[in-house]
Amino acid sequence: MDTVIGNLSLGMLAYCLAAVFIAGLIRGYCGFGLSALVVASLTLVLPPVEVIPFVFMLEIAASVGMLPAVWRSVSRRLLVWLLMGYVIGAPLGLYALIHVDQALVRIIISVIILVISFALLRGFVFRAANYAVSIFGTGIISGAVNGVSAVGGLPVVLLMLANSASAAVTRASIVAFLLLGNIYATAFTFGSGIITDDVMIRFVIFLVPMAMGVFLGSRQFVRSSPESFKALALWLLIGLASLGLLRLAF
Repeated sequence: MDTVIGNLSLGMLAYCLAAVFIAGLIRGYCGFGLSALVVASLTLVLPPVEVIPFVFMLEIAASVGMLPAVWRSVSRRLLVWLLMGYVIGAPLGLYALIHVDQALVRIIISVIILVISFALLRGFVFRAANYAVSIFGTGIISGAVNGVSAVGGLPVVLLMLANSASAAVTRASIVAFLLLGNIYATAFTFGSGIITDDVMIRFVIFLVPMAMGVFLGSRQFVRSSPESFKALALWLLIGLASLGLLRLAF
């Protein structure tokens, strides 16, 4: 038999299940990384336009599962300003997904993430990270980036790590933002006609390993220190950005 559920071969299905599980582990611990890891790994075997729509839905499911435990730590101020910007940026990114050279966009995104992440590791302080205009602008960038590459959470992570928020507030606010932002993005993808039967079937299949990973990763976060969380989050951003550049190079 050449194919199984969702028009995937057995080998492709096993690979995708493992990749989604690992991405779920990272999401559960850090509060982000699911989209970037799934897109980076699954687009090696599937076209981006077939991956990004169900990644939005996986992000929603992950956030729904995590939000009850972190809701009290969410920064409402950050969330409101980010979402106002996201509403403007998301339609631009989804338009770019269909009409713009995605390789160039991903190079730009990856380079920016690398530069800022290394700066934060070296102790550089972005004093404007707490300003409303900076948060609003990050929301616009996040919406555009999420639409074109499904990694819009990464600019928000950089903002959160650059300001004075604690590890718990950072993680909780990212989870809440990704839930609401991806609901908005998913509504646009349904309207664009790129949600196919295969996309929905793959979402259902990948929901189980993703949920298992998120559960295990969340348990590990409770046992970790704030210092280890920030360091791991920054190195994860660097790794994801580097992976994106390597994929484009080869």
